[in-house]
Amino acid sequence: MYFLGFMMAFGITMALTPLLITHATTLGFLDTPNERKLHQIPIARGGGVAFAIAVLGTLMFWASPNSLVRASVVGGLILVIFGLWDDKVNLSYRMKLLGQFLAAGSVIWWGELYLQPFPFFFGQELPTWVTIPLTTVTLLTFINSVNLSDGLDGLAGGLCVISFLAVGYLAYLVNDQFVFLIAVIVLGGLLGFLRFNTFPARIFMGDTGSQFLGFFLGIAALLVTHPVRGPYSPAILLFLLGLPFWDTCWVIVRRLQQGRSPFAPDQEHLHHQFLKAGFAHSEVVLLVYVLQSALVVFGCVARWWPDFMVVGAFALWSVAMALLVRGIHSPGVQAWLLKRQGSIAQVASLEPVKGRYLFPAWMQEAWPALLGASLGSFLLLSVLSPIHVPPAVGLVSCGMLGLLVAAMKFSPGILPVCVRLALYIGATFFVYLYELHFLESGFLSEIFLNGVIVFMGISLVGSLFLKSAREHFSLSPLDYLVIGLTLLIPNLPGLEWGEGAFKFLPIKLIVLFFTFEFVLLIYKRHTKMIAWCSSLTLVALALRALL
Repeated sequence: MYFLGFMMAFGITMALTPLLITHATTLGFLDTPNERKLHQIPIARGGGVAFAIAVLGTLMFWASPNSLVRASVVGGLILVIFGLWDDKVNLSYRMKLLGQFLAAGSVIWWGELYLQPFPFFFGQELPTWVTIPLTTVTLLTFINSVNLSDGLDGLAGGLCVISFLAVGYLAYLVNDQFVFLIAVIVLGGLLGFLRFNTFPARIFMGDTGSQFLGFFLGIAALLVTHPVRGPYSPAILLFLLGLPFWDTCWVIVRRLQQGRSPFAPDQEHLHHQFLKAGFAHSEVVLLVYVLQSALVVFGCVARWWPDFMVVGAFALWSVAMALLVRGIHSPGVQAWLLKRQGSIAQVASLEPVKGRYLFPAWMQEAWPALLGASLGSFLLLSVLSPIHVPPAVGLVSCGMLGLLVAAMKFSPGILPVCVRLALYIGATFFVYLYELHFLESGFLSEIFLNGVIVFMGISLVGSLFLKSAREHFSLSPLDYLVIGLTLLIPNLPGLEWGEGAFKFLPIKLIVLFFTFEFVLLIYKRHTKMIAWCSSLTLVALALRALL
């Protein structure tokens, strides 16, 4: 259920987002540059609609119907409506708060979600007339903190990926299946969207997406710290929200110190401070990811601590962050950054010389060719493998096949996205089934699959040293985040991977996904041929499943 929920949300988002990009001008959802914004050309916004639809649809499909699920869906729809309205006409903060109050009210009154117990009350339950406003304030804090963190390409989405992973991990440890399902579904939708939102972004999530994310992160965090569901300290909510909460408090304090409204927009956020100090866009996003990761990891470690220790640790960390912000503007750090920028510019200006690359000239074309051959071997293996193909996979294959054929015939502009979607989803299902039925697949078949992926990884590493690869392919902050999580997640304490080699499943998928990206970039002119090969593979899988 969880795997299928993840893939369903991922696939819906990957399919809807290109449509929103294409029709953004017609719909009037364009983010135009101004003195406060960093982009120089109009960018599509309102992309949060894609993963909101994916999350809500997938949640209704997989979750057992109850009042909390219905209230969460209604609250999410309210925020989507108000978010689209805001993305269209730029609502006042009062109207935004109205939508947020309505969304929070839906899960509090209808879903009966309360913040219990409140920290420092020694585990004692508070009366309803106290918990209702406390829960409302908590949810509004989550919504607005995530909303205010959405200032750079992929920033808010990546921060929420880290937070939802922590919430999902905590839910897994106490066997909270509902919260774990929410985390998995939101992660699927987010990762599908971030494929288009990473620098340089082709679409922004807008208030629609950031408020929706904050709302569901607040729901999941409140649930996982509720004493009925898990014995965690409710004070770790500070760490689960993490950097967006600290950044919101920092900005509000700064605005009040300057005698301005706490709702007045400015460029005082943490990411603005890093940019002013001289860090590049991608470096800032990566730095913020690292800081958020450190926070949520500490939150998971401190989940059993007394409330006063958790709050005290967060206060100390907040002071350290304030000192960091002041420190990056110090003369010494500024001098180092200027020297570093000069070194980077000098290296970038150098002309390539013979022998600069590690491989002889004939390998300039050989590595990409070997990578393409390994991808072809993988597609062939997926057709000829002895494992049983379930009917559900056959239906998904039929859907992907129809999407590819429609794109080739009616909309060639979105064909690369459709090919990626088919390869991503198809490869994930195939490798998952292989690990699930590794005994059925046979020892030699398993060795062959692992051999293909290892050869693919070697060819990928070799290709990345080539000049042409560096011109076409570069790692984004999202890539670094995914690689780091891929190495971390299988080694988290308390996770059980069952039979087979599930522990290595994320690593295999990362190799496959990077191979898909590299091949599609290097062989951009042959996208249609890759689409035909993928289509034939899907036909074979559909026939095996349905006949």
